[in-house]
Amino acid sequence: MSNVGLPMRPTQQPPRVRRKPPAPKARRSGAFPFIVMGMVALGMMSLFAGFMAPRYLSDPAVPDYSGEGTGTVTVVIEPGDTLYDIGLELTANGVTASSLAFTQAAAKDETATGLQPGTYQLRQQMSGASALVLLQDPASRVVSGFTIPEGARMTKVFTIASEATGIPVEEFQAVANSPQDLGLPAYAGGNPEGFLYPARYEFQPDSTALELMQAMVSKFNEVAAAINLEAEAEAQGRSPYDIVITASLVEAEAGADDFGKVARVVRNRIEQGMPLQFDSTSNYASDSSNIELTDEQKFDDNPYNTYMINGLVPTPINQPGEAALKASLFPDEGNWLYFVSVNPDKKITKFTDDYQVFLGYVDEFYAYLATRSPQPEEQQQANQ
Repeated sequence: MSNVGLPMRPTQQPPRVRRKPPAPKARRSGAFPFIVMGMVALGMMSLFAGFMAPRYLSDPAVPDYSGEGTGTVTVVIEPGDTLYDIGLELTANGVTASSLAFTQAAAKDETATGLQPGTYQLRQQMSGASALVLLQDPASRVVSGFTIPEGARMTKVFTIASEATGIPVEEFQAVANSPQDLGLPAYAGGNPEGFLYPARYEFQPDSTALELMQAMVSKFNEVAAAINLEAEAEAQGRSPYDIVITASLVEAEAGADDFGKVARVVRNRIEQGMPLQFDSTSNYASDSSNIELTDEQKFDDNPYNTYMINGLVPTPINQPGEAALKASLFPDEGNWLYFVSVNPDKKITKFTDDYQVFLGYVDEFYAYLATRSPQPEEQQQANQ
């Protein structure tokens, strides 16, 4: 958290042929013809049943292992895989003796169609039935994932994803530099910052940087649609991109309880032609997290120095969550123009529309700094 306005310091059948009925023959006594006809009918019925029944349900010659197997083997079920596909995958990985060993077991279990995509830890040389049981056990699923926190800068997102997956940060950055396949909203202008939605993401061993970032953008689009972001922004005469930018500032400047107030301060100051004077924007430009800006940051001429420019910064400065997006669409009502995080450790932020009261809050902030233990690295937010 930081402060606003802080004083700067240094098939068709063939036609039937009607035939003339044969002349009646002398009737023979005895049941033999009926026995023969019954045997023929029974034989035809058996043949018909054998033709229609799925052989894999009754064929005892299907190769299958016995028992629950040994060792370990990892099997990946892809989205859209059928039971037949899974059976082939199991056999290819040495889990089952044949794909039919699995599909035979699955055909007898109505719940088998509910198998979920993912990575599973199975065993080698398992019976088809045992493999099915293990695939239905949640403990067999290898869940690998990472969480992007609200307010994380894009560079932090790449670091978190890289550390979890082993994919180099450079690959994520390369996708960001050529974002045409990410599915970004048209108003994003090709910049992923602000649209890598903060949430938990699972990944497979063969996941790519592009796939993971696509999932993040897809999640943003899902949330944006749920809150009707574009239509609500348009109804207010605002750009949806400006809403996302504001939401990123809200994430950086305050705790969730104060999101609505900070969003209102942003609107009030812009409408009155006042610079935002947010430390968070300068910290973004210099890739730092100082609780108090340095002189160099204060006077650096860049489009993110909101002490020197009016209006919003050109891009979001982090990844805002749903609460911040909602607050930016519908800020709290109030005349506030100033706020100061008088005690960032306890997340105490005070708001006012009176400059003199604001100066008193500034004094509280400096009193906090005076009693605060020296830190090896000043941080504005723990997640930056």
